[in-house]
Amino acid sequence: MKKDLTKTSDFDEYELQRRIEDQLKTSELQAFTPTPVAASEHIYEPVSKPAAGQIRILVADDNTVDRRVAKSVLNKLGYHADFVSNGQEAIQIMAEKHYDLVLMDCVMPVMDGFEATTIIRDHKSQVLDHQVPVIAMTAGFVEGHEAKYLDAGMSDYIAKPITLPKLAATITKLVTLHPAGSGNKEEANAGTVIFDRQELAERLLNDEKMMHDVINDFLQHLPRQIEDLKASIDTPILAHIIKDSAMAIGANELYPLALKIEAAAKKHDHAEAVRLMPQLEKAAARLVALLNEMQKK
Repeated sequence: MKKDLTKTSDFDEYELQRRIEDQLKTSELQAFTPTPVAASEHIYEPVSKPAAGQIRILVADDNTVDRRVAKSVLNKLGYHADFVSNGQEAIQIMAEKHYDLVLMDCVMPVMDGFEATTIIRDHKSQVLDHQVPVIAMTAGFVEGHEAKYLDAGMSDYIAKPITLPKLAATITKLVTLHPAGSGNKEEANAGTVIFDRQELAERLLNDEKMMHDVINDFLQHLPRQIEDLKASIDTPILAHIIKDSAMAIGANELYPLALKIEAAAKKHDHAEAVRLMPQLEKAAARLVALLNEMQKK
């Protein structure tokens, strides 16, 4: 009988994400001639969630089918998006328009996603927002190769094929931490910035008992995980464990901080990791207080 990892002390070493949704592993796409983006593809209007319609997203992908999938998923979520066929086009349009989020295919002709992201992060480039979150989209994601994306300056990564739950969770945690310039920052950080209960409930098929057990496991292990990280902050795997647990339950404030500490540790940037640690502790304290209160109800 398959072991139920949520009932064991080994919970912190496993990704809940991989227990509640299947991860499809496919081979890396080879570069090929891009399919031009039709005029009708470039812009579409949101059909729901008026607030989401204020978020401007750029999708860079050379594959017609992948673009159509991304368009359908984003449309379902209520987001407005522009589409380009390669990294070079992405850089050009980002020098003219502001975006709140970029979905960047990794393998594209003319200019791939890694080179494009490096240019986006270069303050000497003409891109308007050098700190815009960039989500890598890859068909060849391999566990343990996260540094490949982080080193290029990407904020997060999502494996193809893209699904609505995966993309929704990734977008939510990033846009709430990088609000639109025209919006109110306090409003943008409200709601699900600390913990997205609805996201976790949907991923657990609205099983309240399972959600209660998962949150209890998380609360049981988080304090020790944080103490371990403080004691050995230059050990990437310790931040990685917190990052994965935070991602698994929808802890949208804690996740990116653990991600940044993990990236700093991998780059041997001790000063940056130390700088971020107090922020992570405060985010963890807010999360724990919220979850404890929720568990009482």
